[in-house]
Amino acid sequence: MSFRQDKISIALRRELGKKDLGLQLLALYQPDFDSYDTIEFLNPLLASLTTLQRLRFHLDFASGPPGSDTFPDQSTGTWAKLTVLSMGGCWVMTDLWPVFLTACPNLQTSFFSLCDSDTDSESYNDRFDAYKLTTVHQNLKKLLLSYCVDGSFSVFTDRRFPAVTTLKIQFFGSLFNKFVPFSNNARIAEVFPAVQHLSLFNTADIKDKDNSVFPFIQRIQTLTHLSISLSPTDVPLLTILFRPQGEVIGFPKLHQVDLIFRSSAENKAQFSEQNKLEQDIFDLRNCRKTIPNQAAGPLSVSVCFTWTKKHHSKTMHNYFMKLEKKFQRENIDISVQIKEEKEDESSFDFLEADMIPYFK
Repeated sequence: MSFRQDKISIALRRELGKKDLGLQLLALYQPDFDSYDTIEFLNPLLASLTTLQRLRFHLDFASGPPGSDTFPDQSTGTWAKLTVLSMGGCWVMTDLWPVFLTACPNLQTSFFSLCDSDTDSESYNDRFDAYKLTTVHQNLKKLLLSYCVDGSFSVFTDRRFPAVTTLKIQFFGSLFNKFVPFSNNARIAEVFPAVQHLSLFNTADIKDKDNSVFPFIQRIQTLTHLSISLSPTDVPLLTILFRPQGEVIGFPKLHQVDLIFRSSAENKAQFSEQNKLEQDIFDLRNCRKTIPNQAAGPLSVSVCFTWTKKHHSKTMHNYFMKLEKKFQRENIDISVQIKEEKEDESSFDFLEADMIPYFK
């Protein structure tokens, strides 16, 4: 059941809380009541929906729950029964994120948009201290994050996701350029010990990838499939990352790498200086072919060029069109796709699309 911004939302407050309708799915879009009313309304509403399993809603939590009310209310059993939770359209402060994870121990799929916490709000932080926060999240298998955090992976400190096999992170490069090294970066392997499919979006604008994004990838040695949107000049860095170092063979199960290039002002400027992208792509594909005894298989590489009407480079577009035709003509086993996107990568819709099938 889905509700949009109109008089239905008022009826929703009045009617749904009165009885259990046997709902398993609830999606709230752009409620027309303010954050305080929403919080006051959602706790008792969700308490009455005892069969609910999938929940999706948009609400700004950047300022935190108002007053002395707690949200989510862990005293109700509804949160604990959720298997799918999508809050991609909400800003959730990093201090509040563990509260949601603790309230929903049976989550299997989740989407959060994280922003930096308001460290000046002492009373708000004191309320978090009252929670007995779970540090190990046993059931979560798919985790999607819009990551509007000031240049650090420290949000994962003291967290473990042993069952997550699919991890997708959309960065906001302007913030990550203020990168602060995560002192426990080596712990990423402990945080995500089972990730097989890793997708990283909007990395092209991150300037210090050598100390942030690439070390993060390097720690996840269980990878079988990497999808990354990047700038043309980043491809050699990936090759170095995956190339065997002496007798050390990393990423033994990795077999697929998807390279996504987006039409943007910065990528266009870099692309004009980058006349060897085709060779860089070949080097990436072939970087593991010399591995003895097939300790790790060769890489399969695909290329995707995407553009929007707002950001469109004819130079890049024409280049990838020629590359696609050349690979097809010469039977080169590297697929090239060219597609138009309706929204820029910085929008929430990019990851929201992953959640749509859960709420049909």
